Amino acid sequence: MSEWVSDLRLGLASIIFHRRRSAYVPDLDGASEEGAGRLCDMSKMERPLMRELFPDLVADLIACLREEGEEHLAVSAWDVRFYEECGCGDDFCQSFYTAEQPDGAYGPGHRCVPLIPPRGDLILDVVDGRIMFVEVLHYPKLPRLVS
Repeated sequence: MSEWVSDLRLGLASIIFHRRRSAYVPDLDGASEEGAGRLCDMSKMERPLMRELFPDLVADLIACLREEGEEHLAVSAWDVRFYEECGCGDDFCQSFYTAEQPDGAYGPGHRCVPLIPPRGDLILDVVDGRIMFVEVLHYPKLPRLVS
C-alpha cells in the first residue's frame, strides 16, 4: 500500500470521529472487496492538529496569547490536538476539548485564560501549562468535523 493512501486513510478516520471510540475506515488501496473497510479504535489513533483543522482560529489564539504575555502557551498552541467537541448544542458555541474530559473539575494546577480576539470570545482551560479546553464563543463558523 502506498504511503499517501495510508496517510489518507488515517486522515479520514481522524475527521469522522465524534464522541466515538471507534470509526469505520474505508479500504482505499483496493486490497479488499469493493466498499469494504475496517473498524478502527480511535482511542489509539493520533488526533488531528488544531492548526490543520482551524488555521484562522489558531492564528487568533497565538496572537492573543502573545499579547497577554503567555508565550509558553502561544508556542504550545501550535501543536494542540483536537480531541472532541464540547457537545453543549448552543448555536453560538464551537468549544472543544484538546484532551479527554475530566470527571468533574480540573482540580489543582487549573487556571482560566480569557483572551480578547478580534472577533468572538476565546477562553482557555489550562492545567499545569497544558491547554485542555478551548472555549470558542460567538466566533465565525468553524468547519465541522461531522455532519
